[in-house]
Amino acid sequence: MTSAETHKSTVDESLCLKESQARPAWQDVLSEIREVRARLAARREEQPLPSPEEVIREMREERDVCFPVRET
Repeated sequence: MTSAETHKSTVDESLCLKESQARPAWQDVLSEIREVRARLAARREEQPLPSPEEVIREMREERDVCFPVRET
């Protein structure tokens, strides 16, 4: 490895380390997601959110209407 390649590798590693330190820890992100979910649930208390399975089923139905499967 040449001196220039070694320097570039060191710079790349340094930038990667700085980026990882600048990002919040996954626990912080998870906590934030839970807070947002709780606020959404509180606003929709009178009408609870549908289950993930129900949302996926509805999305598939809409997709099938927009993009019907053609038999060949």
